[in-house]
Amino acid sequence: MMTDLRYPLQDNTLPFRAVPMLLILLPFFAILVYYFFGGDVYDLHHAILGLLFSVLITGVITDAIKDAVGRPRPDFFWRCFPDGKGVFDPVTGEELP
Repeated sequence: MMTDLRYPLQDNTLPFRAVPMLLILLPFFAILVYYFFGGDVYDLHHAILGLLFSVLITGVITDAIKDAVGRPRPDFFWRCFPDGKGVFDPVTGEELP
């Protein structure tokens, strides 16, 4: 089983800090631009609530699916043992010196 979990560890394709900016701030600014060009405060309020609700629901559904069908990542071994050595005996589970 461990052979299919030993894929090499790779860097992120998208920086961690770019994700919230793309998913929340970009639509938020698009909503604000629409509001400044003649939108109603009522529409602005509902648009922002809709954006935040959609982000919340997306996170909940994604986590539920990951918990239901998830398994360790393909690079699990290299994330847990970056030096490439397993530190536990495979038979007894005791820590090796």
